[in-house]
Amino acid sequence: MSSSHRITLFFSQLAFVALLLSAPALAQGWPALESEQVAAVGGGQHDAAVLIGIDDYPFLSPVLGAEANIDAWERWLLQGRKVPYSRVKVLKGKLVGRQQVQDALELMARQVGAKGTLYLVFAGHGAPASRSGSGTEGHLLLGNTLPSQESFATTGIGVKTDLEAWLRPASAKGAKVVAVLDACFTGKAQGGGDLIPGAQFAALSSLATPATLTLLTAASSRDITGPLPGASRPAFSYLVLAALRGWGDGDGDGTVTAQEAVDFAAGVMLDAQRPERPALSGADLPLGKSAGEPVPAYRRWLGRALATPPRPVPVEMPARPVPVAEVTPPRPVPGTVGSGAGGAEAGIEWVRIEGGTFQMGSELGYPDEKPLRRVKVATFELAKTEVTVAQYRACIDMGPCTPPKTGTPCNWGRADRDDHPINCVDWRQASTFARWAGGRLPSEAEWEFAARGRGGDQRYPWGDAEASCTTAVMTGNGGDGCGQNGTGPVCSKPAGNTAQGICDLAGNVWEWVEDWYGPYGEAPSDGSARFMAAASRVGRGGGWDDTARSLRAANRNGDQPGLQSDLLGFRIAR
Repeated sequence: MSSSHRITLFFSQLAFVALLLSAPALAQGWPALESEQVAAVGGGQHDAAVLIGIDDYPFLSPVLGAEANIDAWERWLLQGRKVPYSRVKVLKGKLVGRQQVQDALELMARQVGAKGTLYLVFAGHGAPASRSGSGTEGHLLLGNTLPSQESFATTGIGVKTDLEAWLRPASAKGAKVVAVLDACFTGKAQGGGDLIPGAQFAALSSLATPATLTLLTAASSRDITGPLPGASRPAFSYLVLAALRGWGDGDGDGTVTAQEAVDFAAGVMLDAQRPERPALSGADLPLGKSAGEPVPAYRRWLGRALATPPRPVPVEMPARPVPVAEVTPPRPVPGTVGSGAGGAEAGIEWVRIEGGTFQMGSELGYPDEKPLRRVKVATFELAKTEVTVAQYRACIDMGPCTPPKTGTPCNWGRADRDDHPINCVDWRQASTFARWAGGRLPSEAEWEFAARGRGGDQRYPWGDAEASCTTAVMTGNGGDGCGQNGTGPVCSKPAGNTAQGICDLAGNVWEWVEDWYGPYGEAPSDGSARFMAAASRVGRGGGWDDTARSLRAANRNGDQPGLQSDLLGFRIAR
């Protein structure tokens, strides 16, 4: 990365504000978006929207806060995006039925302009269901749905079949169609309770969607969703809207794309140690202009929110017993993210790093390495090597991990690369593997402490001698990757190891760490990761196309969490 780009990215972090002090707040400090003024960004004169939210299902467990999220979306569309009032249709409550939804979607599909976007937002229950003559698909459950799989199919909305038919007029005229579905499609309620006690549902291998639809979903087809951490609100529809209001503009260009919104929601779920993985299907369309709101520093109190979940809100239920969704997230099960079940299969070789105090940063490096500061690091363990292709494959085979990007010089899918570091993975994929393997990503302080040979006053993991192809896989010997134009096998440069025996802390691939990227001014001094309002996560160590200056132990970089680069991999800690 060029020094000018690094400096621009560094100073862009200063534009973020720590906390929305004056906003109405939910439990644990989340702003009540439905009660706030919205900056007018415009762009919606050709748009239309159908917003559906159901809190109180007469025959199923409630989805607390769904209707409030829909109110917040309505406010953003009308006040922020300036969509004409006549083209925003809101359906809320237990009387919402299939015919109402069909009528609303077909009407808005006709009214949206050819240059506009038709938004469908749903907050409520979902489930797999099968109609006569068609296979099983995901269904959105409405207010008149009874607790039977037959009712799910006949009164629910088929995500592929129904939406494809009802929204076809919009896509036929060239309008963009975006659906935000805050629902679970496993047959479970938020938090893991059964929608139908004792019922067995056919598992969806994937959520089939119309080809013309850009679909943002709260989780994969097999994940259980949950509420906003520390609050009684569906998480995904809240977080996607928060992204549009400015929190999720990952590259700071003033426009929030579908992928940026999903990445922002996924980052919050990972920070909250939650198992669901928000997903995007279809084209990565611009969702709208960012409203430029300051980002709440929710990560400062997220730990407290997890430790003290909100008290259940009393809900009047019908006489027949209906299971009420739990507020707390489900416990991980073997083989899933967060269970640590992959520890043996991953084959991680751990190196114990005794704690200590050291001077972090450099007065001679790039601006983001300053100021030099004293940091105390507790004893921890770090993987000897960067995670390899073979190790990452084991996580995919067991289910939690998703495939990296492919194509040269990405290592995934290449038969001769099992002992090379996995690259072309984003921050979320790295964090998922780490938790599956019973670890985590190291903090930035832990990483630098290890790369300095336990905090020594040295420029590189091996000492002060200038980096070369003797010590690192880097630019040299006539080309990138020491002439190989790509990565090398892990631990192929033993002369570059630390005194503790850790390989490749300089070169081969940059390594994702836990921290959000920003100036050192308010970074923790206890060696923990820094959680803050920022657009980028930190990468460390330099890669196979870097020169010696980028391989220094103090050097740092910031990249969007969704970036899948052939220069980026990771190692894990515990």
